[in-house]
Amino acid sequence: MPRKRKASDMTRAPVILNRSDWAQHDRLWYGHFEGKDVGTGVTILFYSAEEIGKGPRLHSHPYDEIFIIRSGRALFTIGDTTIEVEAG
Repeated sequence: MPRKRKASDMTRAPVILNRSDWAQHDRLWYGHFEGKDVGTGVTILFYSAEEIGKGPRLHSHPYDEIFIIRSGRALFTIGDTTIEVEAG
């Protein structure tokens, strides 16, 4: 099991991400934040679909992605596998 990090282990101050830093819509979770802007290699994307069947086109990345489904369901294709996931 990995060792838990303590605040004293941090080499930099934490960054607080305000909605105005990434939101492109005042009501939806839609926008992005590039970690390079604050010196980290992590980029965060926020996406919200208001209509069933709407979403990003099929595409791929050379890196891992993490998704958080806040409500509803989503369909993901990974290689030849398609999975449907629900909120939670």
